[in-house]
Amino acid sequence: MTQTIQFRKLNMFLEGVTSDFPYESIYESLKLLLRGTEKDSAEYVEKYFEFVRVPYVQIKVSQVEQLIPDFYKTVEYPLFDPKKTTFFMMDHKIWNGVQRITEGLLKDAILQEEKLDSKLKKTTGIAKDYDLLLELHTKKILFVNIF
Repeated sequence: MTQTIQFRKLNMFLEGVTSDFPYESIYESLKLLLRGTEKDSAEYVEKYFEFVRVPYVQIKVSQVEQLIPDFYKTVEYPLFDPKKTTFFMMDHKIWNGVQRITEGLLKDAILQEEKLDSKLKKTTGIAKDYDLLLELHTKKILFVNIF
């Protein structure tokens, strides 16, 4: 079964508050807040991390693994037990992979033999999705859930 990356937005803190703090501080704070919740991790993810709809930037784990060997072993900020769930804070290495994959999606959309309006719709959609992910990543509130 193909695993895909689902993006989530932290909605536990006010937007903008996290921008001033290092990733490690935000991560450690969340780990403390969520300590002891591993048993109900899916419930906590649903409650405190909003699904980010990005229909044009659909990324498979296999695409990330091509860019980042041993992808699962390199995750820097897992919030729950990594043996039980694959939910983590976006880190710089994985973000770099997302950027490269998005660039590939743009190139593919441009090179497809379709009508111009179809190409423009796809490239605009990819750009908007990427802008949203970039904004959330910059604010340090972008998280990843693997399905």
